[in-house]
Formats: sequence, structure tokens, C-alpha cells
Amino acid sequence: MLTITKIKLHHHAEEDHVVYVAKGAGSGQFEVAPGKIETRPVKVGDIFVLPKNLKHAFEKTGNEDLVLLVVATVGWKPLEDTKFHE
Repeated sequence: MLTITKIKLHHHAEEDHVVYVAKGAGSGQFEVAPGKIETRPVKVGDIFVLPKNLKHAFEKTGNEDLVLLVVATVGWKPLEDTKFHE
């Protein structure tokens, strides 16, 4: 699990992610069309399927930690594959 305050807008060229919100609440930014980013609330129990190359970001709101469980494609090399956009 990953406890975060903010994960900046980014994408991964080589892997898909499934993200489960395990604790807390926040906002997520998701690319819904090329170059179009939408922001929506995220809460405990939400599951997001994020295919490779889809831009996304997360930020906690409130006092409770935002805890995400991320399942990624086998062989994921986050330091090499993550491309930030802000």
C-alpha cells in the first residue's frame, strides 16, 4: 500500500494499473480524451482501471491519510517508466 498526500499528474508507457482506494478520501484526475483531464472525488472502495499511457493523479482531502493499493503489470519499473506532466 502507498500512503500519499499528492501524486502529480503522470502516465506509464509500459504498464497498466488497477488502483483500489483502501482508506481516506481525495480527488483524482483522469484523462478522459487526449489532452482532456477531468477531476472527480475518490473514496474508500473505489476501484480504477488505468491502462498504460492514461494520465492520472491523486490528492488527499481532509485529515485522514489517502491509502491506495496499486496492482501493476508484472515487471513494472516505476523510476524508468513514470512520466510526469507537472
